[in-house]
Amino acid sequence: QDHLPAYAAIRPNSNFGGAKNI
Repeated sequence: QDHLPAYAAIRPNSNFGGAKNI
């Protein structure tokens, strides 16, 4: 996806994986 969500910008190491962690 071109525009990543806010958490993706905060946690570049975990793009969508970080969302599940949050």
